Amino acid sequence: MLLLRVILVIAIGLLGFNANPCKAASIVGSYHDLSYIDRVHVESWVSVYDNFEQVCVYCHTPHGANQNVAALWNRSLPDPGSYTLYESDTLDAPARAPSPISLLCLSCHDGTIVVDSVLNMPRGATRGTKHSRMKEDWDSIYDCAACHDGWMGPGTDFTGTFLGQDFSNDHPVSIEYSTADPGLKPRPANGVFANGVKLVDNKVECVSCHDPHDPDPQRKPFLRVSNAGSALCYTCHDK
Repeated sequence: MLLLRVILVIAIGLLGFNANPCKAASIVGSYHDLSYIDRVHVESWVSVYDNFEQVCVYCHTPHGANQNVAALWNRSLPDPGSYTLYESDTLDAPARAPSPISLLCLSCHDGTIVVDSVLNMPRGATRGTKHSRMKEDWDSIYDCAACHDGWMGPGTDFTGTFLGQDFSNDHPVSIEYSTADPGLKPRPANGVFANGVKLVDNKVECVSCHDPHDPDPQRKPFLRVSNAGSALCYTCHDK
């Protein structure tokens, strides 16, 4: 197994694999450009992914989209009842299962659905060796976290992006922004704070703090505003 890992590192290194492709102000070339990741895997050691060679198709499709959600979504959604929620007696609003807009993000980021599992595959796509999940133990080379747990060097630990389904120690999502909570700042009339942080139907969702289409390298991971000095937190919280 150690020999296999060494071979993989050498193969990827010979390709000039950039472990940090997020250098543009566009989604193209960012960590959300999964066509880039496709090329790395197909050209290096084994065709793991289905090679779509398109940027947007991993999330969106003009035809055959998921009818249960907006944004012409090209993926199935996880079961909203499968998550362990954050609980605290300091919350003014009750914890709720993730709503569809946050499930869009979780359809990749909870690690239960692989990134190339789409509803409408482009014509001419090269079929790879399909894997089952993104977060598994080292018993299958075809799961993302089997390799991307940091052993290949700096910048290759992606395990933080596979959130799992236990949110008991994560900021709650799909939770009402309660104006009765004295620890929260007043809710903006249009639901959007001056710095771009936004509420969705008066709820805090994944997209409240993250913009999946704006990979500014100074605001990782896809944050709407830098959290230097806890600036992102202080958008909503008064203390």
